[in-house]
Amino acid sequence: MIFRCSWTVLLAFLTSVLLLTPQAARAQNLFLVIDEDSIDNGNPPNFFGDVDVNDDIARIGQRRPLRFFAQNAGSVIALHTGEVGDEGWFALKSIPASWNRTGPTGDGLRNFLLAGPGLGSEGNGRGSEDLLDKIPDVTPLRATGLKMLEGRRVCAVVFDSDVSMNYSPLNGSLKGANLGLVAFEVLSVTRLRGFSTSSLPRVEIRILSAEEICNGPLELFLDAPVPQSSSEPFDVDPRVTVTIHRGGVVNGASFAPEGRPTHAAAPGSIVTIFGTGLAPQTVSASGAPLPSSLRGVTVTFNGRPAPLFFVSSGQINAQVPWNVLPPGADSGHVTVVVTRDGVQSPPVGAPVQRVSPAVFTLGAGGPAVAVNPDGTLAQAPGSVPGLATRSATPGSWIAIYATGLGAVNDGVPDGANSRDRLRETRLQPRVTIGGRPARVLFCGLSPEFVGVNQVNVEVPPDAPLGDAVPVSIELGGVTSDPAVTISVRR
Repeated sequence: MIFRCSWTVLLAFLTSVLLLTPQAARAQNLFLVIDEDSIDNGNPPNFFGDVDVNDDIARIGQRRPLRFFAQNAGSVIALHTGEVGDEGWFALKSIPASWNRTGPTGDGLRNFLLAGPGLGSEGNGRGSEDLLDKIPDVTPLRATGLKMLEGRRVCAVVFDSDVSMNYSPLNGSLKGANLGLVAFEVLSVTRLRGFSTSSLPRVEIRILSAEEICNGPLELFLDAPVPQSSSEPFDVDPRVTVTIHRGGVVNGASFAPEGRPTHAAAPGSIVTIFGTGLAPQTVSASGAPLPSSLRGVTVTFNGRPAPLFFVSSGQINAQVPWNVLPPGADSGHVTVVVTRDGVQSPPVGAPVQRVSPAVFTLGAGGPAVAVNPDGTLAQAPGSVPGLATRSATPGSWIAIYATGLGAVNDGVPDGANSRDRLRETRLQPRVTIGGRPARVLFCGLSPEFVGVNQVNVEVPPDAPLGDAVPVSIELGGVTSDPAVTISVRR
């Protein structure tokens, strides 16, 4: 008994599960500092007015969103980024321990964003700027570092004047009045011509909501190149660089971070790669068999080409080659390389294990991609806009879509689906719904999709009722994320 997805469910699956990254799955939002050499009133290319950039209300610890940015979310504009030795964009690569201790939270970066005691306001026996001088590892961004931001989302505190820098050792002063907060997505970074020969690149951005981005999870830009001095390197031309983030090769369904059992990929499974400069544009494969190259982008695992679902500047979804592990090996670290138009990323190591079960969800965790026999999603009625949903019932059958269930009893080429015949997994899973064992009718490759497993199970007659009943798959001693759920009603 093999369920077939309706075309509506198939389309939703490919667009919302495989091709788009749930924002909560990985903190893709970086924190930066920007000063007057990029965002100010009266300067090109935008010639903002005082009110546009909060210059009329600038003060130490100002954290209101800049008015122009708050009023123009979704708009695309260009920003200049200063000159070599007088940069306008800066990365913090570490957070001083004193920031963590000052409050109001235990997170130093969050305390800075909240302008806590010593970080923009007085309190705890501190002046408003006591903790803002000689901050280690404040890193000016020149062309190479700026180019690495393509495809990333940014939250930034904007200063009303210059950020003062020292070299040997590298540190900066974050004292002074602030204009407030901005948030944006970096669309492109290109050479700025027609100005000074030391001018840093032109950056095209899409304005985002500062309240949304800055209140969410943030990362430091740890990969930012560190300049040797105020003039070296003289880095003004943003050449193409391809970088895979540290820990950026993850299971394509779980998105689990390093250290979690389902972080690893499995042979034949879907993997997601996060990085910068991975592709010149967003392109999707048109269907199976999947290509090993999309618009000049390739991915290899231990030198083996990986079939590609989707490529973009910040994310690639691919299938791990079936024979990536040596014969008889249960696990290992493989070398992953992304190549874009002949430019290779530095190789990164990624864990691969024979099984890494993970259920696909509609978003970051939560509702599982599980289908009733009539093609509806096994979720509460009306809970997924644009899709037909119906709660599963005790004793009925559902198909759960997952990846990482390992080798099958009949080989299939890399990049191919399984429409020609049924292929079952060599290992039989243990499935629970609401903690109750679920009888497994079939576990193997889904006929329609590449790298996707389909597990047909009976909803236990004594399954608990509710709209968030947990579902888990255990295979080879590894269990999928227990936060994945379906709706069960009588």
